[in-house]
Amino acid sequence: MCVTQRSALTYNRKRVDMIIFKILMKFLKILNSEAEPWQIGAGFAIGLFLGITPLVSLHNILLIMLLLVVRVNITSALVSLGIFKAVSLATDPISDQIGRYLLGLDPLAGVWRFLSETPGLALFNLNNTLVLGSLMIALVCALPVFLIMMMLVSLYRNKLKEKVSKWKIVKALKMTKLAKAAKAAGRMK
Repeated sequence: MCVTQRSALTYNRKRVDMIIFKILMKFLKILNSEAEPWQIGAGFAIGLFLGITPLVSLHNILLIMLLLVVRVNITSALVSLGIFKAVSLATDPISDQIGRYLLGLDPLAGVWRFLSETPGLALFNLNNTLVLGSLMIALVCALPVFLIMMMLVSLYRNKLKEKVSKWKIVKALKMTKLAKAAKAAGRMK
């Protein structure tokens, strides 16, 4: 391995580490927010749908509209979207197989024909194996993700919040944020 390859790998590794760190910081911010546990859980579940399924889909446009109308935590949806978009890289072959299997079932052939030939419903693109398979995975996983996130938020807030706030890295981050806020306030005068 030459020097340029090694430096490129080090650079990419640092970028990945920074991305993971930013996600963890956003996650801590979500946990410490004023949002109710169900709002964070619902945001994560919507982010799951947005991340697992192909992004440019009619059902995702409807989910984004739902996200804006219902009082869910948008930040948790965006964090979840990022996480599950990365997960979708691994699950896409499985989604494709599930979609292919479902579209190939003879008893459902009439349903798929109806969905693909009906003008408004055809826009959902459910005759696409990847869209259908990933939508099925999202439907199966959404409720468990919602419930698990609600439990994790409650657990964190009731038992771990005090301990985490005493960590040196959390204190350092708070000081950094205070310093930035003080600097910004000084510029406004």
